[in-house]
Amino acid sequence: MVKKTFTLHDGLQVGDGPVHKEVVLRDLRAGDVIEATEDAERAYTTEDGKISIAASPTRVGMLILIKRIEKLGDLQMPLTEAEFKKLTLRDMNLINKMADEQEAQTALAALAAGLADRRRKDE
Repeated sequence: MVKKTFTLHDGLQVGDGPVHKEVVLRDLRAGDVIEATEDAERAYTTEDGKISIAASPTRVGMLILIKRIEKLGDLQMPLTEAEFKKLTLRDMNLINKMADEQEAQTALAALAAGLADRRRKDE
């Protein structure tokens, strides 16, 4: 499991407390995606009067990031949606970038492990 630690540009201040900048992201899990999608679902009525359900991709992405933030300064985790929405755009973009890098590192580690296993089997 790969954890990614970094510092936000602007940080997050909740109430009159300090500005929190140090972030630790954890790996994405299947349950994160499932729960975020379920939490983002909204019922609506179609033109023909039927009830349908859809999930907002934007909200799913936000909820996944909230679940992956293991630590942000001394704040209690998980962040609330309202707290997450207080982040500056450049901090949110940085979190997205770091999450993408983390996923790439995890994929490379899995590939390296698979190649090592294959070499052992071929010997």
